[in-house]
Parts: sequence; structure tokens; C-alpha cells
Amino acid sequence: EDKAADALSGEGYCIAAEDGDLAIYATSDVILLDAVELFADHYVARDRAGGLTVDGDINLMRRLSGTESTDVLRRGLTCPVLTVNTENGEEVNTRSRYVRARVSLINVYSDLAFEDLDAQIRGRGNGTWTNIPKKPYKLKFDSKINLLGIGGSADRDWVLLSNPLDYTSLRNYISLELARSLFGGISYVPACTFVNLYLNGEYRGLYLLCEQIEVNSHKVIINESADSVSGSDYFVEIDYYASSDRDLKQNVDYFVLEGKNIRIISDYNSVERCMYVNQTFASIFAALRSGERDQIEKYFDLTSTLDTYILYEFMKNTDVGWSSFYMVLRAGGKLEFTAPWDFDLSSGNDYRVDDFSPELLYVGARAGERNPALSRQESPIFYLLMDTDWFAPLVSERLAELGSSILDNALSCAGGVVSVHYPDFENDIELRLREYTSSTAKKNYSDKSSPAEVFDDNYFRLLSWLEQRDAWLSDYFGVD
Repeated sequence: EDKAADALSGEGYCIAAEDGDLAIYATSDVILLDAVELFADHYVARDRAGGLTVDGDINLMRRLSGTESTDVLRRGLTCPVLTVNTENGEEVNTRSRYVRARVSLINVYSDLAFEDLDAQIRGRGNGTWTNIPKKPYKLKFDSKINLLGIGGSADRDWVLLSNPLDYTSLRNYISLELARSLFGGISYVPACTFVNLYLNGEYRGLYLLCEQIEVNSHKVIINESADSVSGSDYFVEIDYYASSDRDLKQNVDYFVLEGKNIRIISDYNSVERCMYVNQTFASIFAALRSGERDQIEKYFDLTSTLDTYILYEFMKNTDVGWSSFYMVLRAGGKLEFTAPWDFDLSSGNDYRVDDFSPELLYVGARAGERNPALSRQESPIFYLLMDTDWFAPLVSERLAELGSSILDNALSCAGGVVSVHYPDFENDIELRLREYTSSTAKKNYSDKSSPAEVFDDNYFRLLSWLEQRDAWLSDYFGVD
């Protein structure tokens, strides 16, 4: 290092190699990163002490450009960085109207980076949009693009989840990665990855970039017929907010059954089609209440049913019967579960669910064990299935088949991303602790369990909860 310091004059870098190891020295962070991009196919990370190191195991290049580069380096951010600059600096303050923007992607391999692509941006979400400073957004590019190569194909529409009520930012990510890696019965799981967002030059924090859930050839695949009612597949959603959406008409775009708004997501909605789906769901619930396996199996794809139930029950997801819960009704009446979503209020992150406890059933709580205060969030489909005498043994068999892989994958998923991108999680929580003063941001916490002021405390609280949840479910379902 002394020789390197002597060799450096003015602004520049020098490189030394010994026994196959490469060392790069530079007078500034910017020059160091440029040198690495030129000479080493390795990732540059800032360690917790603030120093820059070259890590040959991660194998990811940083490409930095634009006005945000200095701030990215100052913060030591390691995740890809999306910069969104709206036309004339217009604020993004509505979910109903897009704002024109230019989007760039930096801090990534050069072949994934881009500058100033034409796009539009608007707000999205429901509860996470209202009165919470860290907003979620939807991006719509003028031309299709596969952002960071994570999608099944190129698309125009992408989602930026802000996870404002999850002070680890990990719950949605863990859930989607579990679904993708373990639960093959779920036909489509939205791809996702972490990015940092700069909006009009302002750092907005760590976001989860996700595919937009929609019907197409590489996402939710259905055979939708505009000409046949009973011969069509239907993409449907349990959506509490459908009744307050002025663009949706009851008994055309959605219907109410079992206290739930069931929305049909289609360009071909009509009274006739809505009535058919309504009547089919009524038959499904009649079969569920019969408890008879042969009747229920006429309407349920058991593979996707079991995998979806276990995923939501393991995470103890508050909103399983609230909104963004997706299903496909196949021609002939069979129901499949797909596109898991919305897990920020799960895994001990909502006091209303058994006061944060990792014990007890919630998604499939049996008669006499359900929380009346959460009847709006619960799923009658799953608790009626668990009221039968044959569904729980199937859950036990599937859990035995999965063994320790659910917990192992959850912990590995969390640990992997945090170990690589620790500075990003630290920066994000410092930003969001300032938001916690609002009553809306506090609504799902109790006085005895507020978010911790440092990321590590929230992180290890989540890991402990997952470990305890796995142990309790294994014991409950008799899995060794």
C-alpha cells in the first residue's frame, strides 16, 4: 500500500498483482470504480467500517454515471439504482394519472445499465399510498424492457414496492422467493429484486422492483374467450377496494360473496360473465361447507391449494383475504391459486394477528379459533378447508415432503441479500424512521413492539420469528 501511495500522483490509480490476487488502489472512489470496471470483473462493496473492497465471489460490476453518483458513493449503496426524473420536475402525487419521466439504471453491469429511457410514473397501492411518506410507484416504459433481466420477458409495466410498514423490507422478498424456489404448485410468481430509488434527484430509499401481475404468455396464463362464458378462463382477485373504485361496477366487474369483493380482471366483463363466475363461486363455497373431499376436489386444484396455503400460513399473512389475492377460475369451474402478493404485514409484523405471536393458525384458523376483529382480512376458503377432516393431513404430508427447506430457504434468502447489500438496508431505515411519527405508519404496531431504530434489531427479530413459526407449525402438523 505504501508503494501504491507513492506511485499515485494527482488523480489516478495503480494496480498490483501477486499470486493471482489483484489489488487496485485509487485516489478517489470514482476512479477506483472506473478502474475496476476496466480491469476486474468483480464487485466493489463498501464494508461496515466504510472501506471499499473488491469481492471476487459476487461477480457484479458497478456502472455509475449521472448527478446521483456522488450520493450513491457517499451512502455506499450496493444495489442497482433507478433514477427517475419527471418532466419539469413534476411531483408524483396521484395514482390516477401518469407523469412523463426519463428513467436511468446505474450501479449495475454495463450491459444492464441504461440512461434516459422514456417512461411514465404514477402512484400505486392502497393503504401504503395513503398518509405514508415512502410511496409505492408504478412505472410504464414507452417500449418493453426486461429490467435487470429478472422478468420472464420484456414488459412495459413494472412495480416499485416501498414496504413502508416493514422495517426490514424483507417480508415481500422472502415470500416471493420462497414461492419461486419451493412451491412449484403455484404457476406464476412475480420476479423481484432490490433497487434504490432516486426521484427527481432525491434519495427515496430501498425499493423492491417487481413484475406487474397481469395476464400474458409469461405471467398469468389463461385461455380467455370473449365469445364463450362457460368456456373461458377467468383471472380473479379478492379485492376489498373494488367497491370504492369508481371505475368498477358491481355485478359487472366484481361481485360480493361471503363478505368478500371478488373482482374479475378482464377487458371483456359483462353482467352475464360476472353472473357465471358468481354462481360458480357459490357452488365452490357450497362444496366447501359440505366438507366432502370428492365434492371439493371437483372445484380445487389441490397442488396449488396446498402450496398457497402453506406459504401464507408459514408467513402468517394478515391480508390473505383482504386484497391482492389472486386466483384463476378455469373453464369447467376448477380453481387455481397464483401470483402470491402483499406480505409486508406478515411474519409478526402486525399486532392484530395474535399479538405478533409465531404460534397458532391464522390463515386456516378453525371454527372457534378465529379472530372476529380480523374477519375482513381472513380467507373463508382456507378456514373452510381446514374445517374438513382430510385437508390438514394433506398439509402434513406436504410439510413432511418439504422438510427443513422452508426455514432454510427463508433464512438463506434473507441472509444472502442482507450480507451483500447491508449498507442499503441501513440507509433505508435511517430514512424511514423519520416517517414513523405519523399515526398511519404506527397503526399495525403496539406500544410494546415498535420498530427498532437500527436495522439489525428488526432483522434478527424477523429471523427469530421465522424460526419459531417453523418449529410451531412442524409440531402442530406432526412433522419431524
